[in-house]
Amino acid sequence: MRILIIEDSVRLADTIADALRDENYIVDIANDGLQGYENAASGIYDMLILDLMLPKMDGIAVLKKAQELESAPRALVMTGFMTEYVGAMAAELGVQYFM
Repeated sequence: MRILIIEDSVRLADTIADALRDENYIVDIANDGLQGYENAASGIYDMLILDLMLPKMDGIAVLKKAQELESAPRALVMTGFMTEYVGAMAAELGVQYFM
């Protein structure tokens, strides 16, 4: 499984990536939403792990654009900013998991 982590906290992204790599996943990291979407558009990822509060393009915008891709990856959202609206919007955009 190939995973893309889209997280602006370099330390958190590296920690998650190291744990996943220890389990033999292939992991790439993008530190802003725009870079994350551009990477996701390559079509090689099975899963996105992303924050909602990102520079250059927020996580909801990344999810919206990712759902338009021919083979949209699954998504796990990490956020400290969870509201009913955000949860509903993310679920509508295909998010399977929240953390």
